[in-house]
Amino acid sequence: MPEERTYKITCDECGYSEEVSSAQLTYEEGKTCPRCLKGKMYWVPPTEEARRRRFQEIYGQGGRTMPEERISPAIIIPIGLLLGGVVAVVGIAALARAAAPPGCLKLYPDKYYYFIYTGPSQTFKAALGECYPVIYTIDVYDSETDDWWPPADPDHDILETGSKCRVMVQGICTLCGFELIT
Repeated sequence: MPEERTYKITCDECGYSEEVSSAQLTYEEGKTCPRCLKGKMYWVPPTEEARRRRFQEIYGQGGRTMPEERISPAIIIPIGLLLGGVVAVVGIAALARAAAPPGCLKLYPDKYYYFIYTGPSQTFKAALGECYPVIYTIDVYDSETDDWWPPADPDHDILETGSKCRVMVQGICTLCGFELIT
């Protein structure tokens, strides 16, 4: 009759071990640990058991956690100051970009704005600048008919200095060279 082998099963939570015969191994493996009642009992090959014990000797606490390493304040303080400086520069740049330059107005969608054009006489496209792609409508006031008229060809028609305009945009943009009529 062949000799019956024994296997060591170990708790994955507390490290408790016991030896069981090969016939009991499938029955005992995966059961709750009888000592801590939290972990599960699993078969551990002998080399893995030796590695686990060595790890436990070196690091302690059941081999579950690595020792705490501290970072020197000499490293943390300059890194913190550097990150703070980067955040400040990015914040200031975002505020500068969000604010309209002097003589310019920030336009928001779904509202008519009434202006007098104060820039040099030029095409509608050039006068509207960055707002041109998001213009929903632009109309020029005609005092003879007492009505607002859109330009026939904004790429080539000229917007003259002193013209009264009505503008509605589809997206937020900054418009320069116009004076708001209140």
